Amino acid sequence: MMKRFLVIALTAIVLSTVGCSRTYPIADCEMAGTLVEQSDSCCLYEIPFVAKDGAVHTRKLILFTPGRPEWKLPLLYCAHYWASLDHPFVQKCLKDGIALASPYEENELEANMTLTDDNLVFNNAAFYFLSRLPMIDASRIAVFGESAGGYMTLMISSLNMGICGSAAMSPLTNCYFNFYRHFRKAHEINQEYVARGHGAPISVIEYIYNLFIPCIDYYDGDNDIEKWEKLSPIGLAQCISAPLQICHFTSDMLVPIDELCRGYAYDDTELESMPEGFTARMDNDLPGILGESFVDRFPEGRCKVISRKVIDNDAYVALPYDADTLANVIIYDDGHTEGWASHRAGHDMLNFDYYPFLKDMLGRTIADTEQLIPEKLAILLERYKGCSVQLPAHEGFDPAIYGSIEMYRKQIVDELSGWVSYNSFEELEVAMKSVVASDRDYKFVWKDIRKRISQ
Repeated sequence: MMKRFLVIALTAIVLSTVGCSRTYPIADCEMAGTLVEQSDSCCLYEIPFVAKDGAVHTRKLILFTPGRPEWKLPLLYCAHYWASLDHPFVQKCLKDGIALASPYEENELEANMTLTDDNLVFNNAAFYFLSRLPMIDASRIAVFGESAGGYMTLMISSLNMGICGSAAMSPLTNCYFNFYRHFRKAHEINQEYVARGHGAPISVIEYIYNLFIPCIDYYDGDNDIEKWEKLSPIGLAQCISAPLQICHFTSDMLVPIDELCRGYAYDDTELESMPEGFTARMDNDLPGILGESFVDRFPEGRCKVISRKVIDNDAYVALPYDADTLANVIIYDDGHTEGWASHRAGHDMLNFDYYPFLKDMLGRTIADTEQLIPEKLAILLERYKGCSVQLPAHEGFDPAIYGSIEMYRKQIVDELSGWVSYNSFEELEVAMKSVVASDRDYKFVWKDIRKRISQ
């Protein structure tokens, strides 16, 4: 019998003042969330967050556990898309004593339509909420996702500490190219064919195009380049601070391989399945860093590209990785992009398995996997100030609601404190000094955070 009750109460604000009239209030309460249903192996929560319309919205989060846990469990968070209990991947996790959580969406349309705004906020809220649950071991949380879920995985991994590893299959990494250039061009050509009485030649994009129109409309086209950069994983690649595994295919039509890594795409202009005037290759005239690939954005030594030829499409493949490299990008050569293709031309991705990597990272914990990356520290300081583009801060809301500036500050203090608990405060302070040296505002932000961590 399901039981409905509230598990987390909302409490008051505690204000703290720092020099030069800078005040950084922070929540002295747990994050708001409601347990709405529960069974021996499943909990369903409602998570409130501040949406882009300035109102508090709620979305559901489902957590599967291997029975009623008697000790803290490692956790895999499936970003963006809903994972069902009967899925083999979920069953494998539970059998190994690993909890698994995901958004619970009766209708995934809203999630896709708000991918880079409200759903980005919600998924970060879900990650933080899960990390605070008494049954979850906060040192053993990994994130994974595919396609749009791969986008969300990369964004969560870039914006947070407290992740021991992440895996993304065919992730969208460049929203400007993928949505504003690639999808729009495909839609225009499809409409020309339809107007002449033919079928849409790039069928998969035509099928999903309307889902992502709100993602395109969230930006002011070419006048919003900085926003495109900040809300694309390509703009945050340098912020990855825990081991990452990415798998991608050369035949991907939905997320062309060029945006992840140049040099592996085939010439598709002569293919019979590709309409005249269309290519899945990334344009050479894209502005700023949007003209680079995701791999290009990693500093030297942080990323390794592993290339493989697909020999047997039915063979099981445990994705390879170099344990000493921060980011492993595995590119599988499975031929040309085809006009009718999806993430793979004619085959699915189920045989390519990132579970061994994730399980390995969970076993190591953040004590061994998470690094102090200067770019990550800088983006945390930016959010603490209330200046994040990815996770906009809101004043005047209950501080226990995710999206309030007080809750963001609490999260950052919690995440940095978590790192210190496995390493040392001295190491964090040395790293922070190099980050704040050239920014006066950052110095005051770090002074405030420093005081809270050392209390």
